[in-house]
Amino acid sequence: MSIRRSLLIILILSVSMAAFPETLYISARVCPLLSKSKPAAEKVASLTHNTKVIVIEKTGKWIKVQVPSINAEGYVAALFTSARPTVMADIADYKTKEKPAAEAEVELPAGITPGVDVQGRKVISFGSENFDAVDWMEKFTYGDDELLEFAEEENIGI
Repeated sequence: MSIRRSLLIILILSVSMAAFPETLYISARVCPLLSKSKPAAEKVASLTHNTKVIVIEKTGKWIKVQVPSINAEGYVAALFTSARPTVMADIADYKTKEKPAAEAEVELPAGITPGVDVQGRKVISFGSENFDAVDWMEKFTYGDDELLEFAEEENIGI
C-alpha cells in the first residue's frame, strides 16, 4: 500500500510541475535570445530587462525558454536570468558633480583650452593634437555575444 501511495504522490507532483512551468525574468539590461545554446548562434531576438520567460529546459549554463511577449523560443544564458523581476539603476541617476567655479577658473598653459564633456564636468583639451585613438578606446565596447563567446572559449564560469 505504501508503494502505491508513494507512486501516486510522485505522479501528482510531476503532473503539477508540468502544469506550472517555471517563470524567470531577464536580469541584464539586454540579453540575446539565441537559436542554439552557443554564444556564436544566430540571434533570434534581443530581450530587455525584466522580460518574462518560461523555462522549457535547463542545460548547464543555458536555458531554453519561450518568450510569450514576442511569441518566440530560444536559448538564454542562465547568468542573465533571475527568479523575480529586478531593479536596475539607470546610469543617469549617478550624475557627477561639477567642480567648483574656483577650480574651473585656473589659468591654463598656452595651447590648452577648457571644455565640457558629456556629463557636464570641466575638462581640458590639448590644442590641435589628434586624440582619435584615445576617443575610439573610450567608446569601444564588447557586445553580449562577444562576451559570452569569450567566456565559453576561456572556460570562465558564466
